[in-house]
Amino acid sequence: EHIQLFGLKCVDCHRKENCSRCHNGEPRDLKPRVREDPHEDCARCHDTSDNCALCHRRAETTGFNHATRTGFALKAYHAKLECSRCHLAPKQFAGLDPECESCHPAEWIPEPFDHALAGLILDETHVEVSCADCHTAGLGKPVTCGECHDDARAPLDKPPGKKP
Repeated sequence: EHIQLFGLKCVDCHRKENCSRCHNGEPRDLKPRVREDPHEDCARCHDTSDNCALCHRRAETTGFNHATRTGFALKAYHAKLECSRCHLAPKQFAGLDPECESCHPAEWIPEPFDHALAGLILDETHVEVSCADCHTAGLGKPVTCGECHDDARAPLDKPPGKKP
């Protein structure tokens, strides 16, 4: 049930709805109508089968923080994907492998990454360096200067020495 699982209240999505549309009883004693499926209430009015974003990206709801709940932040291209691109099985919301290779084939090469966003300027000093020289654990894996250079602060003032 979304309300218990994600800490949502009905009014997070239905601020302007008449409560009796979903509840039986008087306002002081509202009880939910019987549900067999946790998504049944939403699915009566919304097609939630393959577009979670109908609810989860609505500005007026508290939504679902993918990074907090799963440890996998939806950034850049991942933020634009429909949920069903990764969550292939019906109602498979958890247990997916967050490693790039679990979705991308081994020969996949990401679009050129703007390393300046991560604080690294790939200038003439690094022109001969291949991606795999720094990303030995795989593309998309964080790398620090100290993994290759003996003085992690050196890039700020002079070209650092390469570790033996």
